[in-house]
Amino acid sequence: MAIPQRVPEAFLRTASPLPPGSAPLQRSAATVARVSRICARPGCRRHASATLSYAYADRVVWVTDLTPDGHPMTHDLCDEHAATIRVPRGWELRDERDTALVLPFAATA
Repeated sequence: MAIPQRVPEAFLRTASPLPPGSAPLQRSAATVARVSRICARPGCRRHASATLSYAYADRVVWVTDLTPDGHPMTHDLCDEHAATIRVPRGWELRDERDTALVLPFAATA
């Protein structure tokens, strides 16, 4: 019966699937789980808290809590833009967020 040999620690420190000269990224589970998305409104850099989606045929716009994954056919909005969204005449707005916010936002010059 063959006796397994212990791998020298120096070899373990140098053996890496990474290219030479690169260092592994140090990330905690919290960093990976807390990826945030930014509001889709031009010029807004706030974190998104709601998702806007729509159905042209039914003339309906939905505002829901932020979906876990982004999608090309939806738009992420911050609290302010979700609370002040306006839809075209003849369309229906359905705010289906669990925590719909009505916030008094001051106009900026």
